[in-house]
Amino acid sequence: MESVATGKITDFAGEADAADASELRDYAPIKQIALIACLTHKARMRVRDDLATMFCKRVATKIKKAKEELEEIRLAEREIVEALIGNYHTVLKNIDADGPAQEALTKAAAMTAEVRRALDGLDDESPVGEVAQRLGGKVSPAVLAMAKALVVQAGGLGAVTKTVEGFGGFVQQYEQIEKVSAHHGNFWEVLL
Repeated sequence: MESVATGKITDFAGEADAADASELRDYAPIKQIALIACLTHKARMRVRDDLATMFCKRVATKIKKAKEELEEIRLAEREIVEALIGNYHTVLKNIDADGPAQEALTKAAAMTAEVRRALDGLDDESPVGEVAQRLGGKVSPAVLAMAKALVVQAGGLGAVTKTVEGFGGFVQQYEQIEKVSAHHGNFWEVLL
C-alpha cells in the first residue's frame, strides 16, 4: 500500500465495504484482492486510531484518579500539618527573645552568676558554716547542686535557641511557617 495513493485506497476500501460477498465475486480476482487489501488496510488504520484514543482516555482516567487521591491525602493530612505548624509556632513564640523561656533563661543566668560569685572557691568538701557565712546564713549546703542545675538548665535552653538560630533564626522560621501554611505542592504525578 506504500506506493498507492491515499485517495485510491479510500475509494477501493469504500467500494469493498459497500459491496456484499456476491457482488465481490463478480469482480476479477486481482480487483477482488485489491479491494479487500484496501479494506483491510483502512480497518487496520481505524483499529490503531481507536487503540490510541482508548489509551489516551485510559491515561486521562488514571491522571484524574491520581489527582483525586492526592486531594484526599491532602485533606486527610491538612489538619495534622496545620496542628504541627501551630505547635511549632507556639514553641518558637515561647523561646523567642520576648518569650517566657528567654525571660527564665535570663533570670536563671543572673541567679547562677550571683550564686557562683558568692561561692567562688568552694568545693564539695567545704564546711556548711563557710557556705552559710558567704551567703549571709540564708542558704543550705545544697546551694552548689542548685547552682550546677541552673547552669545546666540555662545551657539546655541555650542549645534550643542555638538550634533555632542554626535554622536561620526566629524571623526566618516564622516566614517559612507562613509559606508552608499558604502553599501546598501539586505532586499528583507520583500517584499516577
